[in-house]
Amino acid sequence: MDGQGNLTTLTEPHPLPPRPPQPRAEHPPAPPAAAPPAPRQQNTVQWGAPLPETHQNAWAQLWAAHAAGDLPTAVAGAERIEAALEAEYGPLHPHTITALGARAWLTLTQRADWYDTVQLLIHTALRRSEAGAEPRTETAQVIRNAHAAWHVLAKEDPEGAVELSGPLVDMLTRFKWESRAQDVMRWADNSMSRRPY
Repeated sequence: MDGQGNLTTLTEPHPLPPRPPQPRAEHPPAPPAAAPPAPRQQNTVQWGAPLPETHQNAWAQLWAAHAAGDLPTAVAGAERIEAALEAEYGPLHPHTITALGARAWLTLTQRADWYDTVQLLIHTALRRSEAGAEPRTETAQVIRNAHAAWHVLAKEDPEGAVELSGPLVDMLTRFKWESRAQDVMRWADNSMSRRPY
């Protein structure tokens, strides 16, 4: 529009003013942010499913060691597999729980260190419960084994049995195995009353 109010239609758009020169970057632009790490695999594996192919050879070796009567090698193999599976899938994954259960059973079969065996069985029962492991009858068997192994410990190392009586009673109470919890508490109380001060 001019000063007299006349409107002039342009056949081309008004030219844009020249852009000011962009300052040169001293550093190259940052690369786009990396994608967040993938979440751990969701538990889609059935309880009792075979371990992943990458662990099958080690699994077979540990059971071969067991069959040959080499329980220390079998226990060590189970512990290595368990650690690898826990790092790969997490502590509550069915594969990890399977390896933990194998280690607990092999350790019990070894009949070597009852204190550590009872601790491991308590840990295994609690971990199976936390993971919702199936079948529940296996969890019940681990609980029974912990109680029975504790009785052996009580005969061989009464001091160690007293130390583990609290965690064992806590576990038995959590699973509502009151009669066995009472058994442990009775023994611990009697043992404490017989101690010289």
